Amino acid sequence: MPKDDETNLTKHESAVPTELPPGYDALLRDIKARIQTAQVRAAQSVNTELVLLYWGIGRDLSQRMQQDRWGSQAVDQLAIDLRREIPDMRGLSLRNLRYMRSFACQ
Repeated sequence: MPKDDETNLTKHESAVPTELPPGYDALLRDIKARIQTAQVRAAQSVNTELVLLYWGIGRDLSQRMQQDRWGSQAVDQLAIDLRREIPDMRGLSLRNLRYMRSFACQ
């Protein structure tokens, strides 16, 4: 029975010669390492951007609540509207909006 990754090979890929040129293994390892490094950097960038986004949302909520006298009902409605407007994004619940506000106030 073929392994999962073997089933995705094309006809051309299954016809790879058995003898590979010198340096092939080193190049394969190098490319694999570069891909993995890029994946880690991309994940870190996403995390950084999300932290900045959440802090900014929290700051905006805090300012509105202090300066414009927004009450908890406005934040409740904002959570509902955000989930409706951006259904694929997680983390926009009322509880998380409160956490964001607390985070920005620290």
